[in-house]
Amino acid sequence: MNKIKFILITFIIFNKLIFSQDNISNDYEEGIFTLKYSIFKKDINVILKNDSIYIPLFETLSFLKIYCNFNKDDNIIFGYIGNATKEYEIDLKKMIYVNFNGFRNSIKKDQYLKSETDIYFTPFIISTLLSVDVNIFYSNLVVKIISDFDLPILELEKKYNKYANLTQDEFLEDNKILPLVYERNFQIIDGGILTYNISGSQNRDNQNFNYNTNLGIQLIGGEFLYNATGGFNYQGKEFSYGHNFRWRYSFEENKYISYIFLGDVTNISTRSRSVLYSDAGYSTLRGIQISNENTIMPTVFNSFNIEGRTEPGWQVELYINNQLFAQMLSDNLGYYSFKIPVKYGNTNVELKFYGKNGEFVSKSQVINVPSEFIKPGDFKYIINAGKELYHRKYNANGSIALGITNWLTSTFQLQKVDSLNERDFVNMTSLRLFDGFIINTLYSPKNYYSGGLRLQFEDFGAYELNYTKFLYSFDILDSLSSYKMNNSQKIDFSAGLPRFFSLPFNLTLRGSKQFNNNFSFLTLNSNLGLYIKYDTL
Repeated sequence: MNKIKFILITFIIFNKLIFSQDNISNDYEEGIFTLKYSIFKKDINVILKNDSIYIPLFETLSFLKIYCNFNKDDNIIFGYIGNATKEYEIDLKKMIYVNFNGFRNSIKKDQYLKSETDIYFTPFIISTLLSVDVNIFYSNLVVKIISDFDLPILELEKKYNKYANLTQDEFLEDNKILPLVYERNFQIIDGGILTYNISGSQNRDNQNFNYNTNLGIQLIGGEFLYNATGGFNYQGKEFSYGHNFRWRYSFEENKYISYIFLGDVTNISTRSRSVLYSDAGYSTLRGIQISNENTIMPTVFNSFNIEGRTEPGWQVELYINNQLFAQMLSDNLGYYSFKIPVKYGNTNVELKFYGKNGEFVSKSQVINVPSEFIKPGDFKYIINAGKELYHRKYNANGSIALGITNWLTSTFQLQKVDSLNERDFVNMTSLRLFDGFIINTLYSPKNYYSGGLRLQFEDFGAYELNYTKFLYSFDILDSLSSYKMNNSQKIDFSAGLPRFFSLPFNLTLRGSKQFNNNFSFLTLNSNLGLYIKYDTL
């Protein structure tokens, strides 16, 4: 049986076709050749006539997954690869064709044959039309196509291989709880480290001696840190001294309490705040702090839904930071939906759409989640009590931040000073209207109210503008005199310009204007960065 099959494939089978061209004679032969490209192959019917071979165009394009359309009224064949980035056209009325590279050439009558089912062209026309090499091996009955670029059938194979090896572990690894290298054991006192520095300086009028020392040690199951600095001026017989200390005990995997601080503490959380929130006062106390804030800045914020509509049955790929995350086929109505993990900072999302006929469309977006946002349904609090190191007054304050939605986080802060009857209240709210557009508000009924917006673009930099209205009076000092600021206002702005046209420069601008009815102060500063990269042997 195999021998008979081999004979059938090896010898040319003669047959008749009905041709629509009047000038085509019947001295032709039909043969079965194997069409090969890369790892793919298919048996096709070819026409042999007067020592010439004619290859079926429609069958070849279908095999290579190249889009093709035949307008029978105008006798024009046209198509493309990659959403019309590489187009071709054959006009059988004008007897011309245009290939992928825009090369235009004429067609001779003996370079094609037309049947009821296909149009056959010589290898030269196929080769120049598709910008590929077409080799004929008569002894093996093979038509071999070689291309410098990946044709759609090969791109599709690579795509399916990529899907088979697709994994999302690397995107979700920040959610993993890694095992401890060593089990945690409670110790009254354990190992530590001590560093110190002693220095001196002398000139004609002064002699100064300075010291600095740091101690870190495991103590009562936690960590104890101590820092002491000081100096001595020999001429003035003046001695300066300062120190701070802190003991922290951390709790593992506890949603309601993550640590206890004793010693010198502040009410600033690990989550950094915008320029606007720097106006919210904070205090340094010597006392106690209890919180469920993260001891390190988290990376994963929450899951977002990316959904939309395209053509039915199109292949949709979703990339996160230039890495393929997921893929799917759009449904019968063209809808698609993905659920993706979003991290703090910028998450670059790109969608690629592949049509059934080789169409290709892509779109991208940047999801920006500043560090002041909290995962929806989560909360973070800080409670402090102690004595202020600067005013020497007893103080108790606390704050709680609530993650309301993916686009809304609000923080409430309350402070009570022992010698004052009033309680200071501050509300800070962050609203993410859409990607790259953040509105921040800050309100303290007795002190100030502020509002600002932040714009961040993938290609055009980041910009921030804030306005503050002060409800209390304060003094501003400069090198010459002091000014009493009543009912003052302040405008802050910053701009980080990108590296246009890949130039090795980065420009940052910052400014602030503070004013009332009598005075106005303006400060400006800029920073120009230069990037130089060179390779060493």
